[in-house]
Amino acid sequence: MIDTAKTIQKKTAKAIFWSITELAGAMVVQFVLGILLARLLSPAEFGVIGMINIFLALSLLFIDSGLGQALIFKKDATKTDENTLFCFNVAVGMVVAVAMAASGGWIADFYRMPQLKSICMVLALNPLFNAFGIVQFTLLKKTLNFRPMTYVTLTAVALSGVAGVIAAYCGLGVWALVLQNLLNNFLRTVLLWILGGWRPSWQFSWHSFRELGTYGSKVLASGMTEVVFKNLYSVIIGKLYTSAMLGFYNKAYSLEQLPGRFLQNIIARVSFSSFASLNGNSRELKRHFRESLRLFLVIALPTMALMGLLARPLVLFLITDKWGPAVPFLQILCVSSPLYLLQILEGNLLKALGFPGIFFVQDVLKKALLVILVCFFYNRGVETLIWIDAGATFVAFLMMRMFNMHQIRYEWKEQLQDCLPYAGLTLLMGCGVFVLSRFTSAWAPFWQLAAGGATGAVLYLTPGIFFREPLMTRMVCWGKHLCEEYWERIGRRRESC
Repeated sequence: MIDTAKTIQKKTAKAIFWSITELAGAMVVQFVLGILLARLLSPAEFGVIGMINIFLALSLLFIDSGLGQALIFKKDATKTDENTLFCFNVAVGMVVAVAMAASGGWIADFYRMPQLKSICMVLALNPLFNAFGIVQFTLLKKTLNFRPMTYVTLTAVALSGVAGVIAAYCGLGVWALVLQNLLNNFLRTVLLWILGGWRPSWQFSWHSFRELGTYGSKVLASGMTEVVFKNLYSVIIGKLYTSAMLGFYNKAYSLEQLPGRFLQNIIARVSFSSFASLNGNSRELKRHFRESLRLFLVIALPTMALMGLLARPLVLFLITDKWGPAVPFLQILCVSSPLYLLQILEGNLLKALGFPGIFFVQDVLKKALLVILVCFFYNRGVETLIWIDAGATFVAFLMMRMFNMHQIRYEWKEQLQDCLPYAGLTLLMGCGVFVLSRFTSAWAPFWQLAAGGATGAVLYLTPGIFFREPLMTRMVCWGKHLCEEYWERIGRRRESC
């Protein structure tokens, strides 16, 4: 059992490395291309695409229907299970594509924007593209083989992003964003077929479908509510406010998601697979969960706090003052982001323990609270809506934490020991950067960012390293080891030449 746990730890470490490589690379590419697109296009044009994000997200969810996670959870999955999932994905993808194209007129009427009809008809190709690559993606994720996914993601993001920038420069407006979205999904599926190594056969088993569906249906139900409520604000803002206001909200959300999505994808990809592998070994599962939590806290808390404190110079420097109204939205999102990431980590533990039903019930309670609050305060402004979402996320996190702590015997005292050091360092950093910002408010945005970022890094890292905080010390040693290994390789290459 110990050898198995060590093997899983090694595979998890490799998976984390390649996930970080993939997501960091994609984040950098999207960051650069997003700046260019934001400078070339207007907030209203970004808002138009934001209006149909919910339909794109739902289409992908229906195609998978939770069966992908069921395949990961099933330890004795067979080739028949894989082929059954592929046949299901393709069949549902065709149905969803037709439904999306046919509903384009209704969507355009709902938002009173005729242009959306033709956009929906073109983007209806996305479900078809995605359907043919889900099994390859799932199997790579199940085996924690993230190296091919790194190549797939970076290539697809880079090529589609460059195409979108060229289209925007040529004056295609919102169609540049449509082209980027469509090309990204097409390239991603093609590359998954080339690098994934899995090939389907047209074999469908009702027995396999029922086995996968028992688990997947609960994941689907939870995923549906998550997608609907995640995009609820886009629908409300697009309907009640203006497309420009939706553009400001979506741009703030996309900026927050640069670090937020980076951490979210690592947590979602690696934690569920590794937690599920340790199910039945409560001691190792608890230790692995605590390490995952500490690793998340040491990175997420200071990153999101620093972004929130430097939101104004960040927006003004990167995408100019025409996006200024997005600043308060970004600041609030930086507060809610760590809560949402913690909720994902707890939810993956809950599902890995074999309680998708409990996960669904708690998710429904969160959404019910959110609906009630939105019904009362939907007309109080976008900032109020974002604060409501943060509060509902915090409640959901507490519910999951209270259930999970009894399953793996992770008591409150241990949780405080794990969380307080990083929360204290983040508070120290935040106070220092806030005070500094009062004196540098008249500086150019770039110098505000440089001064605030440097001050924040020093205030956060120095005490942790000085007092030999275990995780920080280990990360420093790991960084030194990587640098030494890199220079050794360069030296060997020079000697060989």
